[in-house]
Amino acid sequence: MKRLMTLATCAAVGFAGFAAAQDKTIAEADVIVELEDAGNANALEYWPQIESDLETVLAEWIAPMQSGDGYDVKIRLSDVSLSGSTILTGEGEFNHIEGWVYVREQGEPSVVDSFKVIIDAQTGEFPAGPGYYILPGMDDFYVALLNGFADKTVRTIQEM
Repeated sequence: MKRLMTLATCAAVGFAGFAAAQDKTIAEADVIVELEDAGNANALEYWPQIESDLETVLAEWIAPMQSGDGYDVKIRLSDVSLSGSTILTGEGEFNHIEGWVYVREQGEPSVVDSFKVIIDAQTGEFPAGPGYYILPGMDDFYVALLNGFADKTVRTIQEM
């Protein structure tokens, strides 16, 4: 029995110690959704708030390292898909989210660094045998993928 399962989620509380130990700061982070295959993609029909939701999650992740004179970060979310298909079905399930992150010094037009973030979840099977298994709901899955994206973004900026 195959089900979509998240690989991992991280709590912002657990990340606070890591962020506090680093010297990089972020002044502002903006998210723009520009799905590559906009003619066929229907992710925004299921998740019209994905842009603001990712901004909210990202704000939680950068809170420990936020400063008025830090980096300006722009994220262009370019792909939300299910096993390679940009046509989501059912409840809008997806297992792939990707985008580009552009980092600038505050007030400067040129990019200091840019990198691609790809977060994938994999299908898996539950172990055979007795037991009680709770499958994550679609909202849990959605939040986990957004948290994974924010986590990868912040950790990569810290490593720059």
